[in-house]
Amino acid sequence: MPMCPSPYPIGLFADPTGSVTPFVCWIEDYPLPYGLKMPSYVGSFDGKGDPDNFLHLFEGAICMQKWLMHVAYHMFTYTLKDSTLWSNSQKGGSILNYEDLKAKFRSHFSQQKRFTKTHLAVYSIKQREGESVRAFATRFTDDTLQILGLHEDQRISGFVYGLRTRNLVEHLSTNLPSTYKGLMEKTYIWIEAREVATNGALNDQRDNFEKSRKSS
Repeated sequence: MPMCPSPYPIGLFADPTGSVTPFVCWIEDYPLPYGLKMPSYVGSFDGKGDPDNFLHLFEGAICMQKWLMHVAYHMFTYTLKDSTLWSNSQKGGSILNYEDLKAKFRSHFSQQKRFTKTHLAVYSIKQREGESVRAFATRFTDDTLQILGLHEDQRISGFVYGLRTRNLVEHLSTNLPSTYKGLMEKTYIWIEAREVATNGALNDQRDNFEKSRKSS
């Protein structure tokens, strides 16, 4: 993207804590206008997604909001959930333009970039010992979104295969849903029923204890 000539000398900028930022001073010192807002569809980057996908969303925001590039640099750092960690990993004053910013961002988070996996990878996602069904369902759904070309029936069978909770396996195997959405709905109904039953049993135990204490 085109950059305006720098009105300030190239140099380093130290924030109030004394640490050197990765931006040159004419970027860091640029006065930000009031009322800046990040579009909700951009969200924030936590280091777990594809950095290229996030850059695509952010560049769309630059165009839609008509941000000057000086402003865009600062808005970009605000989208990072751990911007301090990322900034400290960069050499002070090393970011001179948007191409520098993109290159360093990609390099830092390149290990998080999505890789194409075959459908066989779905059978390696298994419920861990001590992991709740709710947590496993969330993790399984997130992980399988990264497997390109995964068929619905493979996703369904992979989830059932990865479960350690035998009661749920038996429950799902009876009239097994034909869609993954249906499978998740049936799973969460089972989870909520178990939670209600568990809470009810705890309440009964508490009531019996209170009755026994009062009688004694």
